Amino acid sequence: MDQATEQPHIAELKRRIAELEAENRHLSARLAAAAGRGRVHEHAEQIYKVVEASRQAMVVHLANRPLYFNPVLLDLLGLDSRDAYQDVMDFVHPDDRPAVAEATRRFLAGEALSPAGEFRVVRADGSHMWVEASTTAVDWHGIPAVASAMTPIDDRKTAEQEVRRSRRLFQTVFDTCPEVMTINDMATGRYVDVNRAFLHLSGLTREEVIGRTADELQFFTPADRELINRALRGQDRVRDLELQARFRDGVERSFLVDGEVLRFPGQKLVLMVARDITDRRRQELELRRSREMAEQASQSKSRFLASVSHELRTPLNAIIGFSEVMRDQMLGPLGIARYADYAGDIHRSGNHLLDIINDLLDLSKMEAGRLELKAEPLSPAIVVRDSLSFVRDRAAATGVALEAELADDLPDLHADPRLLRQILLNLLANALNFTPAEGRVVAGARLSDDGGMSLYVSDTGPGMTEAEVAVALTPFGQPAAAKARREPGTGLGLPLAQQMAQLHGAAMRIESRPGSGTMVTVAMPRDRLRPARPAGPTDGGEAEVPAGRQINKTP
Repeated sequence: MDQATEQPHIAELKRRIAELEAENRHLSARLAAAAGRGRVHEHAEQIYKVVEASRQAMVVHLANRPLYFNPVLLDLLGLDSRDAYQDVMDFVHPDDRPAVAEATRRFLAGEALSPAGEFRVVRADGSHMWVEASTTAVDWHGIPAVASAMTPIDDRKTAEQEVRRSRRLFQTVFDTCPEVMTINDMATGRYVDVNRAFLHLSGLTREEVIGRTADELQFFTPADRELINRALRGQDRVRDLELQARFRDGVERSFLVDGEVLRFPGQKLVLMVARDITDRRRQELELRRSREMAEQASQSKSRFLASVSHELRTPLNAIIGFSEVMRDQMLGPLGIARYADYAGDIHRSGNHLLDIINDLLDLSKMEAGRLELKAEPLSPAIVVRDSLSFVRDRAAATGVALEAELADDLPDLHADPRLLRQILLNLLANALNFTPAEGRVVAGARLSDDGGMSLYVSDTGPGMTEAEVAVALTPFGQPAAAKARREPGTGLGLPLAQQMAQLHGAAMRIESRPGSGTMVTVAMPRDRLRPARPAGPTDGGEAEVPAGRQINKTP
């Protein structure tokens, strides 16, 4: 083949080779593309399996359009179908949607965000639930998408809310408490927090206190500072520690302090609660001084009364004695009958004055607390009869009948014989003074329902109102009914009887109504009762009674 014919043939071969190479490149590209689609599909299947099996609620979405809900998310939202929402924002709480949308935008823009966010989701039944969500970018079947994993945190949110509520409550109590409250770092002694009461008393601002120590502020003396440190050393609390503090005003104040150590990770705090007892201590001091002055005054009064009574009794006894001799004309006739009447008046007046002196002395001893109880076993029946015998002449002279009401087999009383007899004599004298002629006065003793014993005196006098009873029980009290009495009195009989009863642990009760008489009862407690002793030769006898008077024993 000559050169002219070879040239076209070579050109055709080159063209054919070029076509084959192009076809080869096209086939290689197609093979490469097919292999890539297989890998993508395999990767997508792996992501699907991970998301489907996840224990977290997960959603895959593109521009808020849901591509996939896993079963846990469906259960969390209470859904039956994956097609219930067309936009993932539909199950986000309306109040949280702006924040979630903004976070999603910033994530897609490539900004670095916190690993997790918190928001509320709305369940199918309308209820709300807090979730913590983390977001990542994924290739979902060849499509760039966003996968969000959500974990319910309702319990944590509730706990956090309770913690916040507790903190607010503590802060409110701390700030509004009228007592001084402080919190200090135990290691450094520096103030971490103080309440309003502290700032008010100290005259300082919060900025002047926080971060400084009590030493720097010079609140306490060195001795008291050491007392606080020693009290807290080795124990977590102190109670009723009394300290002195001096604040900006220079006034020294007394405080009763309670402290407790609060332990936190890496730190110990001390909560101190201090009650200002300055006024209380001042009042106690004034009360102690007043009591001492009152005791001195009482002692002076007692000494005065004892001295005066001695000076009065000596001539008074002589007057009473001589007037009795003259009244009864023991040494012979006086010559004029009226002189005997005058002597009787002198005798009665002298006895009345002696009674007043004795009552005043007893009252003075009562008030001074120097009247001692000398208790011994005694028969209440004998005391009642003896007391009646003391007033029988007076009763006979006034035309009043006396009666005794004594239950059978009464036990003995453990009491002071003199005081118990004085109680009954005061009550009998009071009853006789108010009971009109042909009236009746009864004295008796009986067991009471509570296991104790009641001693009582009743009369058929004019009686008293409740207000008059209250007056009659005050020393020197003169109720309106006193106008009806025969002889003047001091108003000390009932108050003295009441105080003597109280020395025995007994209560004195007055029952009275106008026009219905009066009954006074002394209720002895059961611990005053003792087994009755065998009757002696004179026990159980009745006092002699003048004609027209009677003393009866009634069971």
